[in-house]
Amino acid sequence: KQKQNKERLKMKRIILILLIFTLSLCGCKSSYYEPEQIIIVSSIGIDATESGLLLTLETVDTSKPDGNWEYSPKTMEITEKDCETAYKRLQQSLGNNLNCEHCVLVVFGKNTKSKEIFISLKFLSESENLSQNTKVVKSENANKLIKTKSYSGQAVGYDIVKILNLQGRRETNLQSNLYWILKDKG
Repeated sequence: KQKQNKERLKMKRIILILLIFTLSLCGCKSSYYEPEQIIIVSSIGIDATESGLLLTLETVDTSKPDGNWEYSPKTMEITEKDCETAYKRLQQSLGNNLNCEHCVLVVFGKNTKSKEIFISLKFLSESENLSQNTKVVKSENANKLIKTKSYSGQAVGYDIVKILNLQGRRETNLQSNLYWILKDKG
């Protein structure tokens, strides 16, 4: 009889552990946000300035699209000592959650040093879930490029990535994805 009681107690413990484990997998993540609380970042520009880095974000606003488009591209910028500080300060000032999971492009200005590029990309990929397929390029002026008006009406970042993908299909093999950049530095 004592052996049966031990077996029952053991089974109860197993069932309790499985129940707790199953319940821990259910429910919302602690970082869940309603769609209207999210600002989708489509591209990021980072330029070196005398006082630090100028961070320019191109976002897609799905709440009030212009014309017949599904969204309207908007830009915002801030200057801080580094990318992480600028990003977090901009996020705090907006009140909504910046989301980089759909960001397709990161552009660095020509004066941005390699160390700043690496630190910025590391922060964006690890802390802000930047996709490993995000294209990374250099430009004369990232802020100016991100703020350029798109002829297609879409976000400039999306247009640039389409052009890069067309280039990649030709003779040149552009390995400008975040994965390749961090792999080489890593």
